[in-house]
Amino acid sequence: MPTSHFLTKDEVLGFLADKLNIHLTGPDECRPTMELLQRVCSAHSHAIPFTTVHLYNIPIGERRVETHEEIKQLGLLGVGGLCYSTNVFLHWILAGLGFKVHFQGTRFFNAPHYDHLLNIVHLEDDGKRYLIDGSCNTFVSELPLCLDFDGAISPTSLQTMYDVRVVRQVVDNQADRFALEFCWKNGAGVHPMAKVSADGWVQAMDFSLNYRSLEELPEVLQLVRGQYRDVTAVPILGCLLSRRFKAGKVLLIRGMMLTLQCEDRKRIHVPIKSRRQWLSVMAEHFGDVISMEDLQRAIDNYIRLTAPTEMPDGFCEI
Repeated sequence: MPTSHFLTKDEVLGFLADKLNIHLTGPDECRPTMELLQRVCSAHSHAIPFTTVHLYNIPIGERRVETHEEIKQLGLLGVGGLCYSTNVFLHWILAGLGFKVHFQGTRFFNAPHYDHLLNIVHLEDDGKRYLIDGSCNTFVSELPLCLDFDGAISPTSLQTMYDVRVVRQVVDNQADRFALEFCWKNGAGVHPMAKVSADGWVQAMDFSLNYRSLEELPEVLQLVRGQYRDVTAVPILGCLLSRRFKAGKVLLIRGMMLTLQCEDRKRIHVPIKSRRQWLSVMAEHFGDVISMEDLQRAIDNYIRLTAPTEMPDGFCEI
């Protein structure tokens, strides 16, 4: 891949200053330390949204994964995107700062394919590996998660409203296999395929360490592309939208459910009971980036392709 697609040091420092409010002036401040890694991860999770809003006006048949040049240009604008693009761009930011970083594939909720991309950073200061995810996963985005710990279960950390831990698994004599688990105070609404322990820990993702180079990512892309075409995953039909706010607050709209985090870091689910309510919520939170005309078309398409039994009574009434 041509090096022109990577970020220059000036582009990295400019992005940090303009979009993440991180101003690095001297060589000591630019050293790839744990302190800098933490600053970048925290600022990225607060400032760069996981969002599908810029796909709204692209017909389904024309949707595709962004090229590396598009990832670079959208990334520098700070508009966010889906998991693949946000993690590739964050990878380039960390690499541009001198971190030793690798791409790693994983899967969500015991899914059949390892179609989610994240990053593993090898920190020279302590010789340990850290899991970094720049996407929508509020249970792993704010703090780097250490993969080198004593025993089978890592210490618990707090990420937004979630308690999070890493479990080291041994499968077929493979010691470097990990599962990331989380729980929260009112843990309703768990993914139906998720593994849940007796004490309420949900297995969010699992993976065996298998680093990928940028040149090998087309293998992951073959799995990711379906998410851009699948009518259940694209925003006009699946209504998947998400925004992060300062202090780790999250608002997510998926189908007919609004999810947000309240002041005491509890996760709250608010069912959307009517077409009018859906349009009102969407306009309130996304009206600056999506026109009302597009929102109306989105909900009309959702209604047209959704079985009446899957929507609340009277939902379609205007």
